[in-house]
Amino acid sequence: MQQNILITNIQRFSLHDGPGIRTTVFLKGCSLRCPWCCNPENIDMKIEMGLDKGKNIIFGEYMSVEDLLHEILKDEIFFEGGGVTFSGGEAMLQILKMEPLLRKLKERNIHLCIETALFVSHEQMKIAVKYFDLFYVDIKIMDEKDCRQFLGGDLKQYIENISYLIECNCNFIVRMPIISGFTNSNDNVVKVAEFLQKMNINKIEILREHQMGAKKYEVLGKNIPKSSGITIEEMKRCREVFSRYNIEADILTI
Repeated sequence: MQQNILITNIQRFSLHDGPGIRTTVFLKGCSLRCPWCCNPENIDMKIEMGLDKGKNIIFGEYMSVEDLLHEILKDEIFFEGGGVTFSGGEAMLQILKMEPLLRKLKERNIHLCIETALFVSHEQMKIAVKYFDLFYVDIKIMDEKDCRQFLGGDLKQYIENISYLIECNCNFIVRMPIISGFTNSNDNVVKVAEFLQKMNINKIEILREHQMGAKKYEVLGKNIPKSSGITIEEMKRCREVFSRYNIEADILTI
């Protein structure tokens, strides 16, 4: 089992996880503990049980590289202009086990994308840059103390990894969730804008807070994250902050 890949879901015909029609594989396990996470079933790298209306729900399944490849290739006919996206959790945590799968997919010229928060080791980054055509990179909190307190992440590690993507000339898109009480403060948005400007990154996608994961928290018996909500006016305010730093901010809503 240790050599198998722990996933929770294979989502077919995805249209918002990269270019074209994609198959999105959700991997279990994350290096962060974001209080607002909308995929709580993907935080812990272990199989979990939930309860929904008296019915047991299993979150997590180990799959071999061969079995996962077989499932992915069922959709290959749709991949012209599209491809495969790996999400999570933090998909890069299992990248050593994934490498044989990624190699086989690249041999078939399938476009590969990964959604990552970049709080991973340099060794994991070195594998990722060999295979992925596009990185969706989260940016959340740009204060070192708050990053460690609220997310459990090392901001220096994040900065080193995004610098490495730039050094390797990788294609990546930066995304920032606008979350009440955590990422939406003017101070944090300004720090993010200053960082992007320093790194010569001139575009960002900002995502409006939502509670689409509330049901999964209930099923897992966990407390649903509290939210005061983010208005579209506040999203526009954030966009204006980025604009002052000559950064184009696209507002994404679910």
